[in-house]
Amino acid sequence: MADRQQIGRALTARAWAFVRDVSRLRSVPIRGAAAALVCAVVTIVAGANLNGEDQPAGWRIVAVAVVLLGAYVAALLVVYSNAVLLAAADRALRGDQPDLGGARATIRGRLGSIAGWTLVSAVATLGLGFVRLLGIAGMLTGRVWAAKWGLRSYLVAPVLVFEGAGALAALRRSDQLVEQRWGPNPIGNVAIGSDYAVTAGIGVFFSFLGMGLAGWDTPWVRLIGTVILIITISTTVRGAVICGATRAVFGAALYRYVAEQQVVGPFSAVELDSVAQHN
Repeated sequence: MADRQQIGRALTARAWAFVRDVSRLRSVPIRGAAAALVCAVVTIVAGANLNGEDQPAGWRIVAVAVVLLGAYVAALLVVYSNAVLLAAADRALRGDQPDLGGARATIRGRLGSIAGWTLVSAVATLGLGFVRLLGIAGMLTGRVWAAKWGLRSYLVAPVLVFEGAGALAALRRSDQLVEQRWGPNPIGNVAIGSDYAVTAGIGVFFSFLGMGLAGWDTPWVRLIGTVILIITISTTVRGAVICGATRAVFGAALYRYVAEQQVVGPFSAVELDSVAQHN
């Protein structure tokens, strides 16, 4: 496990360095992060203020709806940004200059599928989180399910971008590619960007604390809650963007390796094959 985590950290650093070093790619996750951050701060802080103790029940329902919608739109902006990055990085991984205009045009044509996948992924994440709350058995089961989900769904984004499949069809195709390469019961998981994913998860957890405090009647408590919300939202978006960006670059290389047996970019065949093992 330690070796896999170390390899994952090394590949994460290499993928992020690749994004930073290619000037045309660098702006994509930054813009995505900025858009997602503005959306999240505006909607979540607004929702928190609508959720005050003095507000009627109807307004509280509206507040929850605003928060959920804002979280979804922020997630969609991050996924969209990472899809553009994936499409542009594919050219850069092959040694060509990335075409951001062409990448954005491609992703705009896939927007419905990307929105669908964002929703499916969010529901799966929430479901796994709920299972982990069900005691020790739930934690163990959730960990196994999360590993299987992460591995079998890893190539969804490249399939969406390169093959134009719908969300559920892309999930089936990703599962099929993984099975073809590593067998029907592969073991292992993709550790690329996992540290940043954990950071994002911690940010989401503490954002609920900030949301709760921001709904109090006491002004200074509401101020503290708002500050906590802004910090946790910023942490969450930053973690999600870096995690998504590194996984986008590695995902493009992994797709070419699994689907077309091509080794591209700064990754070796051994590193690409180390994602999983035959069971």
